[in-house]
Amino acid sequence: VAAEFERLFTSLFPGGEGRLVATEPTDLLNTGIEIEARPPGKRMKRLSLLSGGERSLTAIAFLFAVFKSRPSPFYVMDEAEAALDDVNLHRFLALVNEFRKDAQLLIVSHQKRTMESADTLYGVSMADNGVSKVISRKLPPREIVARMHGEVAKAMQAPDMRSRLTQLGDELSLSASPEQFTAFIRAEHAKWERIIRESGIKVE
Repeated sequence: VAAEFERLFTSLFPGGEGRLVATEPTDLLNTGIEIEARPPGKRMKRLSLLSGGERSLTAIAFLFAVFKSRPSPFYVMDEAEAALDDVNLHRFLALVNEFRKDAQLLIVSHQKRTMESADTLYGVSMADNGVSKVISRKLPPREIVARMHGEVAKAMQAPDMRSRLTQLGDELSLSASPEQFTAFIRAEHAKWERIIRESGIKVE
């Protein structure tokens, strides 16, 4: 577990260092464990002295280190990434993608990006009569979604945008009318324009 923790911590905190230290190394049956972490650019600290996001990411590194040491075909996590910002969430999802090759992961989450990376979504909805029901939706394969995002900019620049979007919707086999798909593409385009503008990236 200690070796896996050091490796995973480095992948989640590039340039950082983390280790597990036994509080009673001569009494392995009764010893406790201290987690020491050094995020990049900082001094080595105990877990309790880290910020909320750093503690969450360090705990995730420890959790996945246990997973690596005791492999299972199925893992359950409940809002493990709730305190992560966008950059750290991206690293968490990269780690999830690494594990999903050999196991199934059930993640309870309110993070949109976590849900976007799932194969299937399950949720609970309450109808007008006050009765709750479980609903599920199987998402398109990730390579199709990636292709769709790549085609958005091209479609928006085409002179015959309407026919191009309709064609794109047919190619991706999306169960939506041309009007719905056009509205979706425009909303996605506006979202990415805002992200690019706020990040200061210059697009030639």
